[in-house]
Amino acid sequence: MITDGIVYTTNFDPSNEGSAIALDAQDGSEQWRTLLEGDGDHGRALVDERFLVAYDEELVALDRRNGDVLWRQPLEESETGGRPTYAPELLAVDERPGVVVVPSRDGLEAFRAENGEPHWETSGVTQQRVTPAIHDGTVYAVGAVDGTDSVAAFDVDDGTTRWTKALEQASTSADPVATERGVFVVDGNSLGVHDPETGERTKEIGLAEIDGTESTTVAVDGETAFVANAEGLLAVDLAAETTRVLHDDDVYAQGSVSGATR
Repeated sequence: MITDGIVYTTNFDPSNEGSAIALDAQDGSEQWRTLLEGDGDHGRALVDERFLVAYDEELVALDRRNGDVLWRQPLEESETGGRPTYAPELLAVDERPGVVVVPSRDGLEAFRAENGEPHWETSGVTQQRVTPAIHDGTVYAVGAVDGTDSVAAFDVDDGTTRWTKALEQASTSADPVATERGVFVVDGNSLGVHDPETGERTKEIGLAEIDGTESTTVAVDGETAFVANAEGLLAVDLAAETTRVLHDDDVYAQGSVSGATR
């Protein structure tokens, strides 16, 4: 992540003790380094003047200027007993109200970015494998709802369920993307577009040229969606509902992003 000429990154290799690092974007010189003593899967985000890092044990906020720890929030046991299996690498944030959302085995848990205090939690969607999208006051998550693959919408302010919509075969790799045009979800070998207010599927565009069940990434820019995986890169004309192959060979799709996802 880059902002104001600074690159914010992490190195969670065990030999580096879970370092959060700030580098000068021009010359790569290290501005600060903070050891968090974590390893493995983790997520990171920037909110206001805070660099947030979530890993298996806690959610941490660092001062962007000097790396000082502003607060730590343990990812504690659930009230029903037993420690939830969090997915910190699926961390999502909404900068407007300063809400941080962390998926877990049991659902979603939200924290306040200002102080790390728990904000709300919901068990409305479980077994999540992709990062939720946050847009215009709503969290859109893909997972299981009553045992059925679904996309679900929750109010970012209090976690109440707005709607759920069943999917045929939800992707386990393509993060949902939310923009003014709708909520984009890879469902089997199709790109589904859902109404943000109701969840109704307004478009279903076939991805015949590539296998949507493979590890896939979706990005949206205006009237065009881009779908990439190991089989190639497609440009999807959202108005005409047509696809065009931009590249028909292996594409490293992980991490591709365009358009608004929060």
